[in-house]
Order: sequence, then structure tokens, then C-alpha cells
Amino acid sequence: LGCGAHLASLRRTSSGSFGLAEAVPLEALEEAAGRGEAARYIRPLEGLLPRAPSVVVRPEAEAYVRNGRRLEPAQLLEPAGVIPRRRAGEDVTRILSSDGRLLALGRPAPDGTAIHPFLVLS
Repeated sequence: LGCGAHLASLRRTSSGSFGLAEAVPLEALEEAAGRGEAARYIRPLEGLLPRAPSVVVRPEAEAYVRNGRRLEPAQLLEPAGVIPRRRAGEDVTRILSSDGRLLALGRPAPDGTAIHPFLVLS
């Protein structure tokens, strides 16, 4: 427009799949924490990146994940022995335990031979 401008206010109404309808005011969270009820407002980590592909590791491979070691197809329960391929814009894979806990986020190797954990949560 060829003129100056400034921003008077900015309000984020959503971020990914999270919107204002699910938001909790800080005061409400503090009050709930005072009553020992804050957990009801905390979303489980398993809901992180719901559209990202996921793999389930064999129980004996959970130690590999905790140590940040690469995962081979034989260490996966689901999909059995299949490493998700990297797709444009989707290079994160959720790594789950056999009981559904989110253990880490990983990136599949470009050739599909392994998954490399890059953010270990457990």
C-alpha cells in the first residue's frame, strides 16, 4: 500500500489441531492444581502429532529407543517389519510401545531401512 502500519493486537485461534475451544485459562489451571486436579487438563503425549505415521516397537526394542539407537524392521510389531517412507512435509514418525505409550519421535531413513529416534520421551 505504500504506507506505514502497525499491529495493535494478535490472537492465535488455533495451532494445528488445537483450538480455543480446548484452551484452559491459566487461572483455571492453577485452581485445579491447587485441588490436585490439574491432570484432567493435561493432554496425553500420545495425542501429539495425530496425523503423523506411527510404529509400535517390540518390548525388547524399547531399550533401543530410550538409548536413541536406530530401529530396524525386525524390531517393529506394527506395521510388522515395515519402516514408513519419508514423504514430503512428513518426516516425523511416532514411536510407540506395545501398550500404546509414546516413547519417541523418529525420522525414517530415506531408503526405508531404519528409523532414527531424535526426540526420546521416556
